Amino acid sequence: MVSFICFLFVLLHADSNTIKENTIFSTASLGATQTQFPAGYGCPVGYILDSSFGYHYCRYNYLCKEDRLCGKADPVIPPAPAPYDACADSTFFSVSKGTELYNAYMDSLRGSFETPYRNLALSAYKRERFTAGYVLPEFHYTLYYHDQAGYLLQTVPPAGVQCIRRQSWLDSVKVARARQQQLVPAHRLATRYRYNTLGQVVVQQSPDGGKSSTWYDRLGRLCASQNAKQATKNAYSYTLYDYLGRVTEVGELDKTGTTGAALDISISRNPALLEQWLANGVHNQITQTVYDYAYAPISGNILNAQNLRNRVAYTAVYNTETDYDNGTPATATFYSYDIHGNVDTLVQDYRQGAMADAGNRFKKMVYGYDLISGKVNSVAYQSGQKDAFYHRYEYDAENRLTDVSTSHDSTYWEKDAHYDYYL
Repeated sequence: MVSFICFLFVLLHADSNTIKENTIFSTASLGATQTQFPAGYGCPVGYILDSSFGYHYCRYNYLCKEDRLCGKADPVIPPAPAPYDACADSTFFSVSKGTELYNAYMDSLRGSFETPYRNLALSAYKRERFTAGYVLPEFHYTLYYHDQAGYLLQTVPPAGVQCIRRQSWLDSVKVARARQQQLVPAHRLATRYRYNTLGQVVVQQSPDGGKSSTWYDRLGRLCASQNAKQATKNAYSYTLYDYLGRVTEVGELDKTGTTGAALDISISRNPALLEQWLANGVHNQITQTVYDYAYAPISGNILNAQNLRNRVAYTAVYNTETDYDNGTPATATFYSYDIHGNVDTLVQDYRQGAMADAGNRFKKMVYGYDLISGKVNSVAYQSGQKDAFYHRYEYDAENRLTDVSTSHDSTYWEKDAHYDYYL
């Protein structure tokens, strides 16, 4: 009866006529010697037909698993490529074309957004208004006006600057500019300058000093000037030069009661006319500068001046022209130099006044220098006298002043100052 047992169950795939694993058929239905399934049926891939127990069924071929006896199941010869199909690239072309259309669509969306957005942002000034208020922290202004050549024409001090910030004024300025007109604030206390063709100041007008005029000789050197106070008494300041162009004399020339033409460039630029004009008048407040030659009256007993060539020998101040003619200056300063051109001895002569009346007419200062750096090492005032006083200076390796000492006798010193520097 066992051989005639019907098959227990049969399972079929929905898409093929293959019999799943462990599907059993009886031998009676197939025949004792039949080794195939009914027509239209067969074992799936990886299964084998087994008839060991008197009936036929499909079982899995366990011997072909990679981790069992067979090892790798890859074929030694790779399978032949599938024949080319005309529809094989249809999916690729569909995806590519879809991507291209999508990118084009996104670009059009971005373009349609960015352009209107940019235009809207740039036109925001027509729709928005921002107003900020603040306290101006600036209080003092000094104005400078220059011409196209760069010369200073006018200055306005802080007290004269008119700061106008009213909107009505600003609107008026805009209207004036549109009409090519000038509209400027009424600044006060302006100082104005005027120049000649050499760029030298010939006229200066200031609110407190008034008008000052300046004249130059044919070499462009200052020869005369007149301020507002001198103009009221017809006086001028003058300057004389030697043949080397060095200043030899300055003073004031009083032209009161004199005749002749007023000073102008036709006179100042003519040496003969200028000399004649300077000689016509009274000179006072004269400062004389002498070069190369020592002052004889004090040579030998007060000062033995040395190394005076091409250097200032002495300067003398005369109160009047009479004192100048008599050689009796009110004060004078005499110089002596070392071989390097440094003033090593200076004598001050107080010929007139309280100093002379008290017997302190001459005061001498002697300077000591470092031979290499030229720095002042010592200063001796009235050395050996009752009012003597001495200074001594010390320097570091970089010739920076470090110590200052003083003494009344050049023996006992007191340190007055000490200096430290950052490295």
